[in-house]
Amino acid sequence: MKKLIFVLLLFFNFSCDSQNGYPGWKYAEKKWDEADKIERGITGSKLPKITFNALNHKIFSDGRTMNTDNINSLIDSISKKGGGQINFSAGVYLTGGIILKDNVGIHLQEGAVIKFSQDPIDYTPNVLGHWEGMEIYNFRAFIYSNSVKNISITGSGVLDGNAGWDNWWGWSRDNLHKMKKNRPRLMEYNRTGVSAEDRNFGLGYNLRPNFIQFYKSENITIKGVTLKNSPMWFIHTVLSNNIIIDDVKIYAPYESPNTDAIDLESSKNILVKNCIIDVGDDCITMKSGRNQDGRRINIPTENVIAKDNIIKNGRGGLTIGSEMSGGANNIFMKNCQINSKKLNRAFRIKGSEVRGGHVKDIFVKDVLIDTVGGGPVLNIDLHYTVREAERDGNLYLPKVENVFIQDVECNYAKQPLYLDGYSKSKIKNVRLKNITIKDVAISSHVKDVLNLFLEDFQVYNRKK
Repeated sequence: MKKLIFVLLLFFNFSCDSQNGYPGWKYAEKKWDEADKIERGITGSKLPKITFNALNHKIFSDGRTMNTDNINSLIDSISKKGGGQINFSAGVYLTGGIILKDNVGIHLQEGAVIKFSQDPIDYTPNVLGHWEGMEIYNFRAFIYSNSVKNISITGSGVLDGNAGWDNWWGWSRDNLHKMKKNRPRLMEYNRTGVSAEDRNFGLGYNLRPNFIQFYKSENITIKGVTLKNSPMWFIHTVLSNNIIIDDVKIYAPYESPNTDAIDLESSKNILVKNCIIDVGDDCITMKSGRNQDGRRINIPTENVIAKDNIIKNGRGGLTIGSEMSGGANNIFMKNCQINSKKLNRAFRIKGSEVRGGHVKDIFVKDVLIDTVGGGPVLNIDLHYTVREAERDGNLYLPKVENVFIQDVECNYAKQPLYLDGYSKSKIKNVRLKNITIKDVAISSHVKDVLNLFLEDFQVYNRKK
């Protein structure tokens, strides 16, 4: 027989502080109205209606010919002529790194596969970008842009990162590939203020490239395509603006390391909709730089709308952090399904005393969750793992406030809530309404939270 746990009563002691000065549900309603206006203003790219057939420009679909130089030459030529779209018809196009330029789109027709090389040299020379929230000269992403406007990746074809344990993924656990030495080295450079120009990695250092990285770019559309088997993060926006990610399918095995689906870093005005995500790490993630780099650049991720998405597998559904030193605000998620059986957390904010950052105004509603097998439905953990290479002797306490979650149903969760702040920087104003969790394993953990309000919050334990 199922036993209803009256969580509202259990948590009353944590919510007894005055509500005065803290916004309530009317504030959330106004913010959802604001989200509608934000969405209408997100336009993505608008390319000239000029098309170029890849096969007519010495780009071969035989799956053997390396097309890197010819693809990039065509992109450069089209951009200089005012822009247009490259059409890839059915076939397999082998390439190294692709660099997008102003007013150029890549369109994959049904049956078209762009397959990326497994040879690291095909992603050189190094380019400026971000790696786990830190400035770096490293391998260029498989698809990369820097300071460009009006670009797109569209169609019904496949972009195959071609990653596996015998190449890119193996670097995450093989000491012979130096990743475990050079990741702390980059953290040290960040901590001590080494300039980006002097942070040269790439060949021999084995910090894996992203699949797609848009750096300081704007007016971007990714629509319809399938992405599979990235070396690590799939779609990574950095200091970018006005982005639509629509009807994109993103796949990687659950065991694949650091294969985040969508990482939005210090970027704004972004719409993520109708996507299917099945990956090995976080699914839809907000970031804003790590530690010194994040505080120096000091640009939050803001005005993000994630709606009508299906998460089939992954470790975190909607995640903020841990690289959040520049903060995040105005983050919205609605009408989503999280069907993963291996999910660790449904909604997660993670930070630490070396990250800092101010996270506020997070809104979630109308989400169906199957299983949160590894942890809580809502996890706000401000004591996330800190590596010694990151410490500079100072404390940068993070701030989290105004988290509104409503109309959520979950079949099973290991834990309803895990909220852990600091006595000197309490988590403030967390409001949960109309939440049903049909089965849990352990009770919630709540520490250093100021104003936790629960309304129609029902948790059942089938074993009792």
